[in-house]
Amino acid sequence: MSNDIMGSQLMEALHIEDVAIVQLGEALAKAKTSFEVGSVRYAAVRDMVWHRLGDPYQRPEAKQLLPSKGKYRFIGMAIGDAVMHVLVEEGSPIPLGIIALRLFEGGMRGEGGGFIDGRATNAALMTMVRTGQVNKIEMEEDGPTHYEPMPEPKEPEWEEVDED
Repeated sequence: MSNDIMGSQLMEALHIEDVAIVQLGEALAKAKTSFEVGSVRYAAVRDMVWHRLGDPYQRPEAKQLLPSKGKYRFIGMAIGDAVMHVLVEEGSPIPLGIIALRLFEGGMRGEGGGFIDGRATNAALMTMVRTGQVNKIEMEEDGPTHYEPMPEPKEPEWEEVDED
């Protein structure tokens, strides 16, 4: 086989793959746009459900009704709100690294699809500490700082007074 024929066949093979990769790139761009639009709709409905019914991912019927199993529960959510939800879900003090992992597992992504910037998560935590929403726990022996939500203040109980 001459070099010209082989070169021609190789170029034809590359042409076929070039056409295919262009089509795949277009399909990927369309899928990304569809996912963005779907994410906005998902977040709007999730927020309405959360407002009216409480955390939908903690409801007993969630396992049957929500096939995502919470994989996207933080999409479109403000980082501070998502961090607070993570702290409440955990139920015990946790370090920043676990908070970041839970945010990632719940669909919150940083630039390039990776973990959220630790500085943004830390800033949200520090704001919540300053405003009394979160308790910061310094661990002994150089362990990582842990965080937990502050307990809800209890309503005072009033004694009934006999007015005789």
